[in-house]
Amino acid sequence: TDSTALTVRLNGALLQRVAESLAFYPTSSALLRWAEYPLARAGLSASVTLEQGVNVLMVTAQDAAGNRTSSRYVLIVPDALTLEDGSVAPNPAQENARVSVRYRGFQQRVAAWLELYDALGRRVRSERVQLVNGANTIALPLEDQSSGGQLQSGTYFWRLWLEPVGNSQAIGGMIVVVR
Repeated sequence: TDSTALTVRLNGALLQRVAESLAFYPTSSALLRWAEYPLARAGLSASVTLEQGVNVLMVTAQDAAGNRTSSRYVLIVPDALTLEDGSVAPNPAQENARVSVRYRGFQQRVAAWLELYDALGRRVRSERVQLVNGANTIALPLEDQSSGGQLQSGTYFWRLWLEPVGNSQAIGGMIVVVR
């Protein structure tokens, strides 16, 4: 392949190695690799390392006939792990509840802890869960882990925190259990 037929710029800097080390996929291979794009006739694959913050990737290609095309991609890599928009439903609840939360971070998946406390501050449930970037819904069984029984009617407090950050940046709220 001609490395001048493809140029890749990241934040304005020419990435020569990407253009030289790209992999070309003819139509049959491209259709297998990118099945979700049935109109694909060829494809290129390369890896770049993105910086935290906003990254602008510009790819320009030229075919054998001299036709040029360019694509611009804005890629954002968050600089922190955060939890946002935490809520629980239904509330009040009888059997089960769901915690909805938005995770934003530079890791696609992250381990977190969902904890439930009674009105006296005793932890009655603790569960390790996996969150993905974006919106998440986590099942919250209203059971006491230590006894295995159902939680009694009352007010409880839930807390969710990211394992890499620790519980100092937890989010949470209140849930009322009605039996």
